[in-house]
Amino acid sequence: MLHDPAEICCTTCHAGKASANTKENAHQNLEVFPGRMKTVEQSCGQSGCHAELIPLVQNSRMNTLDGMLSGTRRLFGEKPKKQSHPDLNQCLSEKGVDSYLRKLCVSCHLGSERKNHQQILQDHGGGCAACHL
Repeated sequence: MLHDPAEICCTTCHAGKASANTKENAHQNLEVFPGRMKTVEQSCGQSGCHAELIPLVQNSRMNTLDGMLSGTRRLFGEKPKKQSHPDLNQCLSEKGVDSYLRKLCVSCHLGSERKNHQQILQDHGGGCAACHL
């Protein structure tokens, strides 16, 4: 969902300083990718926005991948591993079932850090904005 800038100020989601006189000052503490799971409470989860959805998203399979990783590993005949890192790119190898999981799950996994603003399959993570952009 794209919010109309005419209705809400950029700083509502991106933080920063709306009253600043320079771009440098306006961009202090800027949230480049609002809705990231690390900072979702400060952007989408603010009171009056989507606060009631944050716990649902944080506990959803899109964020936890609960059962998806272990089930896929079992399907490929590999022993399930406990994944604890929120950014799965940091804990999946480039080989075997991990390579498959990287291509299948991690590209959309909400906990994956977003690296650009394009909507491309290879970089679709990044919290709420993965789908709602």
